[in-house]
Amino acid sequence: MHHRSETGRTPPDRYTLKPGASSKSLPRTGPLTPAIKAQLNPADYTTRRWDSFIQKRIIMVCRAFEKRHGLRELRTPEQSQKARLAGESRPVDPKKAKYNERTGARCLLDVAPVLRDALSKPTWQARQAALAQHGVKLEPFYRPKKDPNVDPPSGLRLVDVRDSKNNIAASALDIDGVGYGLKALQDRTIADTLSLRECLEAIRSPTPTGSATLPRSAEDEMRRAYAVARAEHRQLRARNSAVRRRLVAKHREEARRLSAALKLERQMFVHDLPAANRSVAREIFAATVTQPRRLELKDRQSGERKALTIPALGTWTEWRARQEAVLPLPAKTLIEVATSEPRRASTPLISPADRFAGRIDPTSDDVAPVPIASDVVRSGPSADDPDRSLAYALANLKRGRGR
Repeated sequence: MHHRSETGRTPPDRYTLKPGASSKSLPRTGPLTPAIKAQLNPADYTTRRWDSFIQKRIIMVCRAFEKRHGLRELRTPEQSQKARLAGESRPVDPKKAKYNERTGARCLLDVAPVLRDALSKPTWQARQAALAQHGVKLEPFYRPKKDPNVDPPSGLRLVDVRDSKNNIAASALDIDGVGYGLKALQDRTIADTLSLRECLEAIRSPTPTGSATLPRSAEDEMRRAYAVARAEHRQLRARNSAVRRRLVAKHREEARRLSAALKLERQMFVHDLPAANRSVAREIFAATVTQPRRLELKDRQSGERKALTIPALGTWTEWRARQEAVLPLPAKTLIEVATSEPRRASTPLISPADRFAGRIDPTSDDVAPVPIASDVVRSGPSADDPDRSLAYALANLKRGRGR
């Protein structure tokens, strides 16, 4: 059917069969003839100017034709499972790949052989200990509307201890008929040992049995150090914002005074010249005095404002990665690294007083005198570059007065 936008005419109403009302004696595609339409129940057809269900019906017809004539061989459940377990690992989710690229987190599927060896241990305690050596921990997965305190877990996740958002399903490690999901691991666990729930409760408990399994307190101390760094970072940025507001007001006053001084000096510069040469004199004054002075003032003010810029602290994952890059973790504990050197040397958080030491006082109301053009005019011709000297240009204009 052609639309009105193509033919300029509204197509007539057509009666089409609904997808669920198909019969061998009725056409499954295309419009219905008046004779066929008269034999149908009104609930079996619809009135449309074009057939919106034709794509679905064509797909259904093609699939039935392929299956009837053996043109498409479907896999059995056993074949599908074998094909799923044939690869080394499943492809990385695009969202997780983008997240790992943005945060610098590692891809857990890249270390799949190591994780498989850890999960091949016969007990849950041994699996947890082996995974902890590689910075990975096991977490149960519960479906929505399930109570973790009552219902059993639906699956297992392998979570990076550095970033809880970096996780994969344990079943993603399945390979060659060997499963690493929750049910497969439970079947391979030795009897009369701690269950998964008991093992997780022992790890989270403050008893010596649990505290020796996973250094949970060290991570908590690291997070507390990050919270303190965030609070200090907010205070420093708020303090610098107040200083910046006063500095911007001072810079506007300096620009206003410089504009007034340049205007006065330009009038003095062209006062003794004939009217025919004043336009050229203003251009020379703008190129040799106005623009350099304005650029000099702009660069100085921009540098003073940039000195107040505080670099972003970053997310918890980025901040922790920077701390671990300062010193190797085996040499010091997490809390020692966090308290000894909490920030990178390349992006130090310097106070406003240290930044403005020896430069300006942002809290003062005194404005330093701005150099004006008269200082350049009185200095006379420059020996290094006489062509760009105001006095030299003025002399050339006066020589051409009688022309």
